[in-house]
Amino acid sequence: MNANGKPSSWRWQRQVSAHEYVMIEFLRDTSEELPGGKVGTVDGEGISALAINHIGIVHDWFAQREITAELLDGGGVATETVRYADVTAFLVLKALAFDDRAENKDAADLVHVMRYAGDLEWVAEQFRSRRGEGKHANAVDSALDALRLRFCGADGVEGHLRDGPVACARFMYGSDEDLSETRILEQRQISGMVTEFLRLIEGGRDSASQA
Repeated sequence: MNANGKPSSWRWQRQVSAHEYVMIEFLRDTSEELPGGKVGTVDGEGISALAINHIGIVHDWFAQREITAELLDGGGVATETVRYADVTAFLVLKALAFDDRAENKDAADLVHVMRYAGDLEWVAEQFRSRRGEGKHANAVDSALDALRLRFCGADGVEGHLRDGPVACARFMYGSDEDLSETRILEQRQISGMVTEFLRLIEGGRDSASQA
């Protein structure tokens, strides 16, 4: 169901317990006929998908894992190989998403993966390796520009005051005044991490000013 309570074939929701729901969204790359933000049908599938700029990079940049789980409605236990966006694709898409719509969760998702997918040097190496392939250069360059603009200090503005660190800290700690110092500390850590990530990506060259 969409926000107006009408059926939405690109977004499916299933109740899996008394208080838990799983939502699946079908996404597709944009085209001349289907710009970003529009919904179009998927030929032969009986569903629709929301067009997202550059989402097609996951067809090239993905990881996969074998998962064994019990199916719903007593369907038995199945083992499937699941593909998902690798760390580079995820960071690119989340950076672009936050730059486009400024949702707190997009910033928090980006920071979580950058922080916990592996140590920062490893994450940067994965990104450099993918960038070196020469594919999806426009998406990669736009994502790096978004990270600099949204998370790093420049033009007299300290990095921790940028909207990216602020959005992530608000997602994690809310807006309670009693947690303002906690948020500021987190904002500084986030800006510093992203600034260092960009420095590593650029091979040690300065990518932003102070965090």
